[in-house]
Amino acid sequence: MATDARKRFSTPTTFVLLILVSIALVVTDLSGQFLGVPRQLMTWVTNGLYGGVNAPGRWMSYSSSYIQDRQELLDLQREREREYQDAVVKNRRYDSLARENSELRHALALVQRSPHLTLVTAELSALIAVPGRNEILINRGRTHGVQDGMAVLDSTGIYGQVVESLPSTSRVILITDRRIAVPVLVERSGTHAVITGVGNSSELVLEHAEVTADIENGDLLVASGLGGVYPRGYPVGVVTSIEPEASGVEMRVLVEPLAAMHRRTWLQVVVGGATSEVAEE
Repeated sequence: MATDARKRFSTPTTFVLLILVSIALVVTDLSGQFLGVPRQLMTWVTNGLYGGVNAPGRWMSYSSSYIQDRQELLDLQREREREYQDAVVKNRRYDSLARENSELRHALALVQRSPHLTLVTAELSALIAVPGRNEILINRGRTHGVQDGMAVLDSTGIYGQVVESLPSTSRVILITDRRIAVPVLVERSGTHAVITGVGNSSELVLEHAEVTADIENGDLLVASGLGGVYPRGYPVGVVTSIEPEASGVEMRVLVEPLAAMHRRTWLQVVVGGATSEVAEE
């Protein structure tokens, strides 16, 4: 029986049939029309299995990379914030130095344009915090030629007067203090008057101004030089308000000081030539 089967498969007809089947399979494979779909299905299945097996590893790698990148971004952001804060502090220091240099140049310019005055440059050391008083300390005293009663100027107006001089420091009362009086002159009309402080740093008042006095809003008031303390012709303030008193005899005249009260670092103490005419800018 087995011998008959071998003979049957070894016949030329069977051989030719196998050859034809092989050729048909090769042609079909080359054309891709028969085995293409199964091959694609096998490819999809294989890729799916490959992706499923490798998904945990890829997810862990992605998560690790995300966490690392986020931490690097946070560190970079913190570094930039520190650099920004450092830059802000440096800019403020530069601005402060620029303002101080500008003020010092103005103070020195006052010395140059007032050669007839003997001035001592002083720096504001401290504000004296006493209720109802406007006082400061400066870093110049008797060893620098500063004496009680001397006038103190800034680059724009009369600032105050020395009330106590110590060896290396002095106490200065500002013209806005109620205890001080400055003889002034209305530059436009030549009218004489006396200015006193009202206790704040932005206002002065003209004492006993009669309603007939030739004073107008916007008038510039300068030191008259009477009393020999303040340099004659140096600016004091500008008239900002005129109102008649209830008596009808006098009027209340408010004046804005030209000196920058509590906003100066460098000042000038007049140690000689106070009553001389101040040179114009």
